[in-house]
Amino acid sequence: DTAVVVTKIPKILISHASKDIGYVQLILNLFEDIGLTNDEVVCSSIPGYGIPLGADIYDWLASQFQEHDLYIIFVLSEQYYQSPACLNEMGAAWVLKQDYDSILLPGFDYRQIAGAVNPNRIALKLDDKDINNLKHRLLELKDKIVQKFSLRSMSKTKWERNRDEFLRKVEDLINVISENNDAEESQEQTRITKDAAVLLIYAANSDTGEIVITRSLSGMSVAGGQWNFVDPEGNAREEARWEAVIEELEAFGLIEAVSYKRQIFKVTHSGFTIADDLNGELHIDCNN
Repeated sequence: DTAVVVTKIPKILISHASKDIGYVQLILNLFEDIGLTNDEVVCSSIPGYGIPLGADIYDWLASQFQEHDLYIIFVLSEQYYQSPACLNEMGAAWVLKQDYDSILLPGFDYRQIAGAVNPNRIALKLDDKDINNLKHRLLELKDKIVQKFSLRSMSKTKWERNRDEFLRKVEDLINVISENNDAEESQEQTRITKDAAVLLIYAANSDTGEIVITRSLSGMSVAGGQWNFVDPEGNAREEARWEAVIEELEAFGLIEAVSYKRQIFKVTHSGFTIADDLNGELHIDCNN
């Protein structure tokens, strides 16, 4: 009897975390430039490359491993290792001994590689400081894909143009994500207590934009606009409460002292901005 050899059709599975969709889209675009079609790539987060409507996710992925000569591209990041689905794909690739290569996303280092991926295996690092090494690794990846899928080779000029466009977009995305992270960190650092938020809103909505503090034998007052926030019948605890609010607003740079004796504070530019954002959530009527 003659044994029948079944040749499986090659296919790429881009194993990635859905939170990394921005980088994954750029990688897929590069693969399309090389010559791959949606019949040759599985990428669950991209329409047209994902799992068919009505299909069971795990059954469908299992069939891909069984029916195709899968070449896995692991797109590794901190988010990847937080995803059970990604770890399942990694485990399946290891059990079935599929060919794979790894792309490390910006901010993710070799020492963070874990699981079934060999940390000693050379990977492509998208934020590699050695740009010549990064370009060389991309060329190796392109050549491997062209050979594995019997694609038409492209001219050196066209490849370098596509590669440089890819690297430029990666750099742009790195900058956008960095700016968003900085903005979120800044917002997190400017979380203030409700007392401070309310006093700031009243002061910012007054004609003068001031907080005026007066002290007398009868006690202390803290006025935001026309309203005094210290209970006239208040005690030392009540006064300490509003002293702390003033210190908090000043520490965040939302108000600044404009009198020598620190009796008058003005709302800063940042203070007005934060006050507007806060009042968009709290909806305070500053006439009451």
